[in-house]
Amino acid sequence: MDPMKNVLTALLLSGALVLAGCGSDSSSRSDGDSGSNASSNSGDTGGASRATQIQSPTAADGTARTFDEATDKFMQDGLRQFGKGDPAWTQTRAKWLAMGSREQRFLVSAMFAVLIKAQRGGYSDLVQGARHELVLIGAPSIDFMAGILATGTVDTVYDEIAEEEKAIRVDDDVRREAAEVLALIGAPAAPATVEAADSAETKSGKRFALQALGNMGDRGGAAAVNGLIDWSQSDDWVLRVDAVAGLRGFSDERSRRALERALEDEESLVRQKAAESLLARREKSSLPYLRRAQAKAKSAGKLVESRRFERIVRTIEAAEPRK
Repeated sequence: MDPMKNVLTALLLSGALVLAGCGSDSSSRSDGDSGSNASSNSGDTGGASRATQIQSPTAADGTARTFDEATDKFMQDGLRQFGKGDPAWTQTRAKWLAMGSREQRFLVSAMFAVLIKAQRGGYSDLVQGARHELVLIGAPSIDFMAGILATGTVDTVYDEIAEEEKAIRVDDDVRREAAEVLALIGAPAAPATVEAADSAETKSGKRFALQALGNMGDRGGAAAVNGLIDWSQSDDWVLRVDAVAGLRGFSDERSRRALERALEDEESLVRQKAAESLLARREKSSLPYLRRAQAKAKSAGKLVESRRFERIVRTIEAAEPRK
């Protein structure tokens, strides 16, 4: 067998054994003390707490299962099919997803565990394969990924086998991968991604949600662009930067007007990102706004910014329209 398939199968099965105890939505809850610790340690902003069920698997975590023996065997065999590249996996996936929400969530959590372990192990092909699988799984992946962005740095899940709360660690590597999956899914994931940005317990979660919306671009549809436009007017200038930068991937009139407004922002980095986004979009209709921003910067003695705007104006003037 291909050595990489052996690695994938091992990762799938180890991830499945560890995460099986996290399959039930009804058994999870946020722990108030853990949430408070996350907030104090990571520059969190307010938002509704939303428990997630992802845990970086390790050999010490055990093999707790909450499914019956037949279901467990079906899942183990299915994961082996996927790991070996068996064409039968397509039918197995469909059958698995038809079993119910608990089983769907387990499949997503197992695949996501593989994604995180493969990323940390440097297995780039496996990373791409796991991302692709999560996109194919579709709707069940969306709520899980959005929940990861929305949760704090530390949460808990109740282990039905051990009958105790277990800590769940969510760091920026995990959030980054969740955002990548949401961006790849596109428009179906946009509403949940906007919700994650609105309710995220950490600033990092908000930022990754906004970056996911930006990476969707026009594929994200109205929900994605509306979310970014709203956040481009945030009180937090860092989040305005992320939102304005994300609008470069769109081509509609409303997002263009939002970028033109952002050229007047009080923060120089927001103005810079707005100009760069207009440059990426080759927005010739925005040239009067860019020239005005350039003149304003010059009159204020901001010569570096003025020259930057001037270069962008010249580049857009000479550019071919974006196709």
